[in-house]
Amino acid sequence: LELSKVYLGMVLELFEAHRSTQKPEWLSKLQEPFMLGLCCKDISLKHRFRENFHQCVPKTLYLRMNSILATQDWEPLKNKFWISQALDMLLSILVRSDPLQSDEQNLIPAVQIYDETKRLGEEKMDIEDNKVSIDWENQGLPKHIVEIMKDYSSFLQKYSNLKVKDILSPIRELIHYERKFASELWIVILSKAWSRLNNADRDMLSEPIIDLLAQPW
Repeated sequence: LELSKVYLGMVLELFEAHRSTQKPEWLSKLQEPFMLGLCCKDISLKHRFRENFHQCVPKTLYLRMNSILATQDWEPLKNKFWISQALDMLLSILVRSDPLQSDEQNLIPAVQIYDETKRLGEEKMDIEDNKVSIDWENQGLPKHIVEIMKDYSSFLQKYSNLKVKDILSPIRELIHYERKFASELWIVILSKAWSRLNNADRDMLSEPIIDLLAQPW
């Protein structure tokens, strides 16, 4: 393990040395160990590999998609879960300052009811600093239900101002350890990303997708 760490460290240093310059041809021969470095067990070394990997591809949606589906050789990771690396490439370009938003169809029923109440104006609300408060005690509800709804309202208010950055880093770590979660998130993110491409870009990527899906791994 220690020898592997030293070897991968040397590989990474070579890539880092040519980060801002044109990479020499011989460096391409180290592409396979570099890709394996993305999955190494040493956490700090792995993070350095990922940082270097992401800096090699411009942070635009089309170029990221093109790298994932067309130009990137994933074969060195054929015995690994390479989807997590591809997913991380898309997650890393999300706008971190954007507020979290939910697809209304995917909201849990209680949130749907809460949101519908706000829209219809059926409850008296005090709006201050973008926070909504409801006087649950005057709704004729049993005491234990009032306590539950008050706690739930506090929960909604607490997390109503969450930004993408608040959950992005934990998610980017989790996808490398939880394959089921990564697979489900990959389907969602990939479909969202595809929907934001224009028709010309989709046409350019259609054939590479077929080639990628045809790979035995």
